Amino acid sequence: MAETKNILVIRFSSMGEVVLTAPLFVALKQCFSESSIYLLTDSRFEELFKDNPYLSGVSGTLKNDWRALEKLKSIEWDLVVDLQRDKRSLLAVEALPYKKMTRFIDNVYFREWLQLWLRAGSFSDKNSIVYRYLKAAELNGEELPPARLIFNSPVPSEVRLMLESSGIIRPSVAIFPFSSRANKNWPMEYFIEVGSFFVVKGWNILIMGSPAKKEFCELLASYIGTHCYSLAGKLTLYECGTVLQHCDLALGNDTGLTHLARACGVKTGIIFGPTTHQFGLYPYGDPPFKIFESGLWCRPCSTRGGNICFFGKACVGKIRPETVIKELIELISLKPEIHS
Repeated sequence: MAETKNILVIRFSSMGEVVLTAPLFVALKQCFSESSIYLLTDSRFEELFKDNPYLSGVSGTLKNDWRALEKLKSIEWDLVVDLQRDKRSLLAVEALPYKKMTRFIDNVYFREWLQLWLRAGSFSDKNSIVYRYLKAAELNGEELPPARLIFNSPVPSEVRLMLESSGIIRPSVAIFPFSSRANKNWPMEYFIEVGSFFVVKGWNILIMGSPAKKEFCELLASYIGTHCYSLAGKLTLYECGTVLQHCDLALGNDTGLTHLARACGVKTGIIFGPTTHQFGLYPYGDPPFKIFESGLWCRPCSTRGGNICFFGKACVGKIRPETVIKELIELISLKPEIHS
């Protein structure tokens, strides 16, 4: 234990899986209190961890661009934890000096296949990707640390001025209406109904998304109306984190921003359509959360979501906005668990 001084964790994608590495850093620090822990990730997600108190450093790299490895090559790694386990991470590991290396072995593919194609089998809480990360690092996964990220910078001034423009301090709900996989997207008209409800109740609505979805997010904001603001394409991921830390509620599809909201301590409603929370990215612990999913026979149809559906995306269409509103109201009143 004492000789484990330098630890490197590798996870490049996707955003949700990268965000959920945060509990592993807590567990590693608890086990190796004197160690220096580093993260190697994709450049897109590097900024999410720059204020993480458990990390001594974060390196971001693009595909086929290994300049970030030059600094890492100068360190003798006592432990390398490869959570990606693909060609990209294998090449990175081969280039580094290390004493011990462990790899993330995703041994749930067969059970996922049974669930997808035969509607058989079941998953326990230990299917959580956080549990599997801890096991990959050869740590005890019985108690999962919270998935929390820290952002020390203030909310961007333009967002702060926007929210304070009416002179009234309002609660805020963040909405993430778009995913990279079209089948995951809850109908826009349903988001409009939820957003309009909270506007009438005196809330601010903050719509977040990628630059590619900027036009659609602005259109959605125009339908919801007063005190609804589209931030899509206007903020970095780090800035999204600073804003989310001050939100009171969030609602989104099964996408990276939704997992980021929970990592910022926001009570969050998560909509699962073609995917299912049982495949490993489901939430646990604090902050309180709600899961929305239908019981259609055809779901889950994919572990990632997909872009083609022969049934008109009925799995998300069956999740009615009035049900979501009712559950979100209940979620607002839920208190975090008290840990001794």
